[in-house]
Amino acid sequence: MYLKKTRTNRYLYHVSAKCLREQIFENGLIGKPSSGHENFKNPVFAHNRSIPDLIWYPFVMDGWDWSAQDNYHIITESIYDYLKYQCISKGYDFWEIDTYKMNNVDWYIDFVAVDDFLDGLNFPYYVVTDGWIPPSVIRLYEFHEKNSLKVKNGVAHIEADFRAVS
Repeated sequence: MYLKKTRTNRYLYHVSAKCLREQIFENGLIGKPSSGHENFKNPVFAHNRSIPDLIWYPFVMDGWDWSAQDNYHIITESIYDYLKYQCISKGYDFWEIDTYKMNNVDWYIDFVAVDDFLDGLNFPYYVVTDGWIPPSVIRLYEFHEKNSLKVKNGVAHIEADFRAVS
């Protein structure tokens, strides 16, 4: 596999199942061998974009039944709303990785994902590194049902529905 080192945004996002939350809080993000990434002993994958999207892994891999009947008649006004509903109902966590807090960690374009999902686009949308991301550089994000309004000292602040867990 061809490796191309890349610069990333300060914050990257890793998606995981909610059932792994306590393990990740305790141990950080620990890579596992991957047959498509033989140059990495323990690859850790991330997204180089801060806005959640339906092409973020593992959504496409988890096999949502796109044709399933909506027994609850849920109305979503956008693809973003549909993603939010799926994440809340199926239990996904998002881990923000602060790359500024990591020393000497190289990130590479994940050409396996780029080829599979973006027709080989040469852009670091999907990135991968080898090894371990410590708990000290990650923060948990998730979708909340509603935006949050905080008022203090006469100033109001609206937090988005996709935000860090307090």
